[in-house]
Amino acid sequence: MPKTKFQELVFTLMMIPTMVVWMVLYNVWLSPAGLAGFSSRTAAEMLQLCAAALAVEFPIISPVAHKLALAVVRRLNVRPRFIPIVVSCCMVSMMCPYMSFSAMLLLNGGLPGNWPAVWGRMLVANYPMALAWQLCAAGPAVRTAFAALQRRLWPRDAA
Repeated sequence: MPKTKFQELVFTLMMIPTMVVWMVLYNVWLSPAGLAGFSSRTAAEMLQLCAAALAVEFPIISPVAHKLALAVVRRLNVRPRFIPIVVSCCMVSMMCPYMSFSAMLLLNGGLPGNWPAVWGRMLVANYPMALAWQLCAAGPAVRTAFAALQRRLWPRDAA
């Protein structure tokens, strides 16, 4: 796991596209057109959503999620090997509402008149998938890739 702020930024830059690309593809798949609805506009939206995620994840949400996760770990006396899972749950619980809101704004060209219903529907559809994707695929894959990168670039920190 990251040991320095720079390593945290690198980890974040690896995780954000992994989550955003999958979640955008998932939402395109849920749309009436299905994956046939994927277009160059969708690819541009992925980039915008990656930027939106980076704008809040690294400076705001990550520190808060880590503090919350450590409080949960201490309170429940969780074994250290489960800490990444608790952190992942906290991150998804904080990022999913923000990213669903950002996607709603992007896809609707602003705030729709019935935005609470639209946002709520997006959140209900996205949260279970985001949590499952983070815990079962993106989290383990990015942590493994980051550990390999860490051993190669920062061998003293990899231990």
